[in-house]
Amino acid sequence: MARLASTISLIFLSLLAVAEAKEFIVGGKESKTFWRVPAGENRSNLNYWAEQNRFRSGDVLVWKSVAKSDSVLEVSKKDYESCATGNPIKELKAADGKLTLDRSGPFYFISGIERHCKKGQKLEVVVLADKHENMPLLAPAPATEAPAPAPEKSSGAKVGVLGTASLAMVAAGLVSFLFL
Repeated sequence: MARLASTISLIFLSLLAVAEAKEFIVGGKESKTFWRVPAGENRSNLNYWAEQNRFRSGDVLVWKSVAKSDSVLEVSKKDYESCATGNPIKELKAADGKLTLDRSGPFYFISGIERHCKKGQKLEVVVLADKHENMPLLAPAPATEAPAPAPEKSSGAKVGVLGTASLAMVAAGLVSFLFL
């Protein structure tokens, strides 16, 4: 009975680990591209960093080294494009701020100092929809001919990399329970 309880606990913990949200340090852990006015002509460092990551609903963005005189504003697309600071959706003022990405779609962030935003201190993050969890990073090339008909629905379950790892842990737990 104790072995069954430990196996069930192992399965439960492995499933929790798969569903856990991630924290992303804006610009990356090893980066010098923290929240500041970009130097020179390299004004898209943060957006390049964001394009290299896959954000999901529930993930958390962490801003390091926000100057005490500055802030991070979440704004509309229109305010992002024009660097308008007067009507933010949210404002982070702390030296190290955190924001949970609570939905799919684009999020827009700008410096609370308008002139810094106009110099490129802004960030666009796109959160994937839940149904895109196992989609490839790059879209396939467009078809030049008529598209092939959609495959018939399969009764098999679609399992991603993390799901496969969870299934392997479950199988290992069951094997140890049954044979040890």
